[in-house]
Amino acid sequence: MSGKTNRSHGFQSPQSISKGGNQHPDPEQSDHAGSTDSGLYDLSLEIPGISHRQRLALTSVATAPTTVEGARRSGVAVSTLRRWLEEPAFRQELERQREEAYNLAIKQVQALVPECLAVLAKIAVDCEDPILRMRAARYLLSYGVKYREISELYNRISYLQQAYEVDKSTKRQD
Repeated sequence: MSGKTNRSHGFQSPQSISKGGNQHPDPEQSDHAGSTDSGLYDLSLEIPGISHRQRLALTSVATAPTTVEGARRSGVAVSTLRRWLEEPAFRQELERQREEAYNLAIKQVQALVPECLAVLAKIAVDCEDPILRMRAARYLLSYGVKYREISELYNRISYLQQAYEVDKSTKRQD
């Protein structure tokens, strides 16, 4: 890496999270028993309808790409995991944890956007290779246009939501 220090930005891969990344080695000795920096689970919390064994498996299953891999990572039989997936409480908590893992990943990517843009800008301006400069400029312009389009859509949707709420409250008063 050309002598530069690799900056991790404190990010965890889904695999390290599912293997208990940043988890205290002895949950009984930790102030936050069973919690990880990701916040995906906390074994000290009781979840109605979910056994302790299921809680132990949830994050491994939530971050696995397949049911078979989730079973392998969590140390349970595939048939057991499939049976658990038929239980509404387990399935609901699994979906909540998958959503939380996805949101964590999005936040990590968003945190890198300014640095990535700075790299592209530096290449577009300073690089001696005209092909690389042109590619970097094209990416910057493309992302700028996409950002503007998404911002405009967001503003339109926000406006329509506000108009809908005003219309809805006006109809209630009538």
